[in-house]
Amino acid sequence: MSLVLEHVTKVYTDGPKEFKAVDDISLQVHPGEFVGVIGPSGSGKSTLLSITGALLAPTSGKVLIDGKDAAKLSEKALTALRLAKIGFIFQAAHLVPYLKIRDQLNVISVIAQHTGKAQEKHAEALLSHFGLAHRLDNYPNELSGGERQRVAIARALMNDPKIILADEPTASLDSKRGRDVVETLSKEVKERNKVGIMVTHDERVLDLCDRVIMIKDGKLVQTEAIQK
Repeated sequence: MSLVLEHVTKVYTDGPKEFKAVDDISLQVHPGEFVGVIGPSGSGKSTLLSITGALLAPTSGKVLIDGKDAAKLSEKALTALRLAKIGFIFQAAHLVPYLKIRDQLNVISVIAQHTGKAQEKHAEALLSHFGLAHRLDNYPNELSGGERQRVAIARALMNDPKIILADEPTASLDSKRGRDVVETLSKEVKERNKVGIMVTHDERVLDLCDRVIMIKDGKLVQTEAIQK
């Protein structure tokens, strides 16, 4: 699975004014590579991540996922692509309030038409891995913010995505739990040859990345390999 951005720009208009949230960014992330994205608030990091995951169309440029230009896919094909190949982790957990924790993951299998006992056990194993084995039959409003975020991360890994996109995954977590989560994501990317991109303000976890890129005013201004 390859991920390539070619001269990606996203322009928003406000009357006669134009604002470039992302300005001519080109980037390639290789399988097995975990990339951190940093920069000031409002610099375009989350917009870039949304474009990368085909949630938002660029104004110009290309997003090539496994060689296919996402902009040329139908909405149905895009939905199938996101479900099968991309795991999203957002700042907010976005859990379904009326589903028990185990079913937050099982519903992904239902949507993907991969139901069965094996999938149910996989969901339980993922939740257990994130320290949530005792929460399987709870509802989201019965969990702490950090627990809800861990459920969201487990859900993002449910369908074994080839691309993992994380937007501030440590935001609701204490420093130890946050590092544990990023270590898990980094290990998943490296050991299973996936593509991983993480937007973060948490400099304490940047050493877990292979490369860190900085974005400022929508532009890619710096990229640095992390010495291991």
